Amino acid sequence: MPSLHFTSDQWVFLRSFFVCVASIIGLGILSLPVRMYSCGFLPFVIVFTACGLAQGIKVVLTTELLQRFQIVLLHQTQSQQVQETDQSMESINAEGNITLPVSEVTAPERKIPDLHTMGVMLLHPAALGLYFLCVFLNYATLIIAYAIGASEVYAALMGLDYEKLIPFYVIVLGLLVCLLGRKIEPFVVFMTFAKGTILVLVILMTSVVGFKLFRASSMSWATMGDPFIISTLALAGTTSLQPVLYHSLDGTPRQVRIFRNGCLTALVVCWFLNVLWTFVVLKIVPQYIEEGLPPLATLEGAYKEHQIGTITLLYFLKERYSSSLGWLGISVNVFISISVTVSFIVFCHGWNHVLDGMAKDSLQRLSTVPCIRTSLASWVTHPRAPLTAQGIVYFGCYLFVLLVSTGDSKEFYTFLETYSGTAANIWTGIYVPVMHLLTIRFVPSDPNTFVGLPRQWSSSLGYVSVGFYGFAVLYGLYRETVAK
Repeated sequence: MPSLHFTSDQWVFLRSFFVCVASIIGLGILSLPVRMYSCGFLPFVIVFTACGLAQGIKVVLTTELLQRFQIVLLHQTQSQQVQETDQSMESINAEGNITLPVSEVTAPERKIPDLHTMGVMLLHPAALGLYFLCVFLNYATLIIAYAIGASEVYAALMGLDYEKLIPFYVIVLGLLVCLLGRKIEPFVVFMTFAKGTILVLVILMTSVVGFKLFRASSMSWATMGDPFIISTLALAGTTSLQPVLYHSLDGTPRQVRIFRNGCLTALVVCWFLNVLWTFVVLKIVPQYIEEGLPPLATLEGAYKEHQIGTITLLYFLKERYSSSLGWLGISVNVFISISVTVSFIVFCHGWNHVLDGMAKDSLQRLSTVPCIRTSLASWVTHPRAPLTAQGIVYFGCYLFVLLVSTGDSKEFYTFLETYSGTAANIWTGIYVPVMHLLTIRFVPSDPNTFVGLPRQWSSSLGYVSVGFYGFAVLYGLYRETVAK
C-alpha cells in the first residue's frame, strides 16, 4: 500500500491484525455478557481462556497447513506443465522438428490455497460432504447473524422496523463486497481501526459507570459450561480468514512469520477486550431478573428473550439513568453500528474466497462430463465462463442468506449457537488439524524456508486440537439433546 507509506512487511502485519480483529470483535461483544449470566465472571474467564489457547493453536496449525498446501499446489502445477511439455515434444517429434529441452518449462504460476480446494485435494470423498456443509453453515449463519444485528441497530437509530432493512442491507453490502473483491481490504483495515478505537473508548467510559455502580455478582461453577460453545465460536473468526489473508503474501519466511504473529496478536488483544467488556457489563447490568425491572434490563431476561448484550446494557441505562447517561448510549450505538457492518463485510469477503474455489471446481467438473462437454463446449471453454460460474454461485448463496435472514430472528439466534458453533468447531477445530496432520505425513518441507514448530510438537498440537474441539462438538450435542 504505497499510498499509505507502509512497507510491505508493515502492511502484512496491519492487514493480518486488523482483519482478524474485525472477524473476532463483534460476536463476542454482542453475545458473551448474556450467555455467561448463569455462571458468573471467574468461571467464564477460565472457559474463555481455554478457548483462546485452543484458538491460538489453530492459528499456528493453519499457518503451517497453508504453507504445506502451497507446496502441494506447486507440485501439481509443475506436473501439469511437464505433461503439457511432453505432449508438445511428441507433437514436434512427429513432425520431424527439433525437440525443446525440459529446462524450457516456464516457472509455475503461484496458486493460492482456499478452503474448498484444500478439502477437495486433502480429504477423502466420504468426508467432503460434512466438511462443505460445515464451512457453508459457519459462514452463512455468521453473515445472517450480522445482517440481523446490524438491521436491528440501524432500525433503532432511525426508528424503523428492522425487518424492512434486512433485504436492503444484505443486497447492497453483499453486492458491494462481491464487486470490489480484494479492493475492499484497505477499507476494512481503516474501519477496523476506527471500530477498535471506539470500542476502547466505550469500554473506558462504561468502566467509569461500572466501577461507580460496581454491582455485586454471583458465581456458579455448576453452570461453567454454559458459555463454552459461544466462546469457541466467538474466537473462531481468525482461522476462517487466514486463507484469505495468506493470498497477499509473497511466500517468504519473513512475511509468513509476520502474518502468523499478526493473527496471534489480534487474538490476544480481542481476548482481553472481550473479557474486559464482559466484566464491565456484569458490573452495570443486573445478572438475574429483579422485581421492578423489565426482564430485558437484566442479563437473564435478555438470554431468555434471545437479545444481544449491548441492547440489554442500553435498555438498563435507559430505564435507570436515561437523563445522565444518554451520551453513553449514543457511544455504544455508534460502536455497534460500525462493528456489525465491518464484521458483515469481512465474513462476506472470506465467504467469497471459498465460493470462488467452489465455482472454479464446479466448472472443472462440468467440463469432464461427456454430455455437457459436447453440448456446452463453447460455454465451458469460453473465457468468461469462470466469471459466469462465479456469479451463479454468488447469487445462489446470497439468496439463501437473504431468505433466512428475513425469517424468525429469535429462533435464528438459537440456531446460531447450536449449529453454527458446532459447524465451526467441526471444520476449524477438527478438519483443519486433520488436514494439517495429513500434510505433515505426506508433504516434505524445507526447514530453511518453512515457518512452523518442530514436527513432533506440531503433530502433538494437532491431536490436542482434535481432542479439544471433538469434546466441544460432543458437549454441544449433549446440551441440545440429553441435557434439555
